[in-house]
Amino acid sequence: MKNFEAAVKLTDQFAKEHNKLFAVTETGITNSAMKKTGNERPEWFTEILDIITRTEYHCAYYMVWSNYDSRNNYYAPYAASRSEAGALHGHELMDPFIRFYNNEKSIFAVDQKNTLTGSTAPKAPKLAGWGNTGYFTAPNGGTRILDAVTISARVSRGVTRPVIAVSNGTVEIKLDTKAAGQSVSAQLTEDVLTQLGETANGKITLLSGTEQLAELTVLFNIPEKEPDPYMVDDFESYYGVDSMLTASWAMNKGSGNDLTVALDQETAQDGYAMKFTYTETAGGYAGATITKDVDWSDCNALRFWTIPDGKQQKVVIQIQANDTCYETYLNLYDAYNARAGKPTLVTIPFTEFGQRDTAGNPKGGLTADCAKVSSFGLWVNAVENQFFQNNGVTGTLWYDNITAIKTDTQSVSFEDVSNTAQTKGGSVVSGWALEQVNAAEDNTLVPDILAGKDLTKRITRAEFAAVAVRLYETMSSQTVEVGENPFTDTTEPDVLKAYKMDIVHGIGNGKFAPDDLVTREQTAMMLTSVYVKLNGQIPAAGVISFADDTDVSDWALNAVAFMSDKGIITGVGENRFEPQGSTTREQALIMALDMFRFFAECKFGYTEL
Repeated sequence: MKNFEAAVKLTDQFAKEHNKLFAVTETGITNSAMKKTGNERPEWFTEILDIITRTEYHCAYYMVWSNYDSRNNYYAPYAASRSEAGALHGHELMDPFIRFYNNEKSIFAVDQKNTLTGSTAPKAPKLAGWGNTGYFTAPNGGTRILDAVTISARVSRGVTRPVIAVSNGTVEIKLDTKAAGQSVSAQLTEDVLTQLGETANGKITLLSGTEQLAELTVLFNIPEKEPDPYMVDDFESYYGVDSMLTASWAMNKGSGNDLTVALDQETAQDGYAMKFTYTETAGGYAGATITKDVDWSDCNALRFWTIPDGKQQKVVIQIQANDTCYETYLNLYDAYNARAGKPTLVTIPFTEFGQRDTAGNPKGGLTADCAKVSSFGLWVNAVENQFFQNNGVTGTLWYDNITAIKTDTQSVSFEDVSNTAQTKGGSVVSGWALEQVNAAEDNTLVPDILAGKDLTKRITRAEFAAVAVRLYETMSSQTVEVGENPFTDTTEPDVLKAYKMDIVHGIGNGKFAPDDLVTREQTAMMLTSVYVKLNGQIPAAGVISFADDTDVSDWALNAVAFMSDKGIITGVGENRFEPQGSTTREQALIMALDMFRFFAECKFGYTEL
């Protein structure tokens, strides 16, 4: 009954959160559980009834099967004979079942006629008038609104003068709302969208006076990012909104267990991380999975950032590929258990994943099946140990930048990534980058947008545009004036300078996507454009000798060839360039420093802008 009540509690909580009803249906004990003699729970039916009728649970009903016979398929006590006095004799649970029948909370088929037609028939309810109600018919919640759109809704008859309003969390704008009967509509114009700016937690509200009838959460002016087939999740595309995270990651947990996933900016490798908090009982489990449909055949390992919690539970990394479940268990590695509370970069070769559902869990199959990856999962299975208290354990893990990679690593590795330092200007950098970033600061190559920031994080399009502009201004001793703004999603001065210089371009529909990560081929193109603006010359058709040169976009071929030939942007190992890969802020500044040092010796005139 303890497990049953845990399931009722969980279902009741879910139903209340989603404004739904729940019921316990198709209930009974099969003959494999209900014995003809020797039953240990004679009041089983009443025990269930007592649980689901507790005041804290809002269960609609509890339905019991009834098969009154002694054949193999019985689900309730049965009568074998009746005495002259009318007493029933048969199954040993007959008396407890009769008590269940007489319980004022139960109703049987024989009672229904009297209940509906007899003296105990309920009185017909009186219909009260509807209060003020309403709902939106368009758009749907979670929609990305990038252009002007019509918002429509329906209201009840009692609503007068309905108003549709939009908000970005700071500013609320009431729209010109038209009503025709119960239909309501308003136009969200381009001008209003511009006033709202970019927000992932935008609200559309339906009002009757000051009374709120309905509300939608939407995204204003945030286009969907181009998906990276190798990136499972970097947790940046949810913009700090937990509901967007949980819409992408499906959670599963055993009865009596709990799991919460949330976006965490304080504890993250880059921007946001997933905070994975679990509470489990003995034998319990909890996990989150995300659907993928990707080809990883040109990769051979999985890499991610994490902070272990030291609870030594069964931490499962799961990849579904080619209809096969592959798993590896981090707690089996002493090096992982020793990293409790420490930021750790984990690399797991595909060869370390075993087939979960095959005897012996053989390894190696993922290497062949990784062309058909369909989902990815993070799980914790309970392991009873010294960290259990009151028959349960609670812990928190963090995950960030989960991605498939190509690497020379042949075994699982757990690298310390907490080795950081502070530059002269107060920025945080990796220990290896300290000297070079200090030199970039000394040569005024660090733009204001990055000053004093965590430079170990990956760099965005807007930030790299600022690096390129600062590089040009430093090398030319000129200040570029801000030009006209053709974009609707940014007003960043350095982006407008870079656009005026023809160093950057938009992504279409008047968008620049300032927060998207810049790709390696884009960095090569921007730096080459700076060189050209300084009157440098590049070969008309460069030669690329990387193994993945066919992945380089046509428009970036010359830039990649030129920058790699000069050693400004090098490969990533195994003679690969990874043109669609990203780079960190500190790496971008070191590129700018190398270009500054190398080309400062060149004698060519500068183009005035």
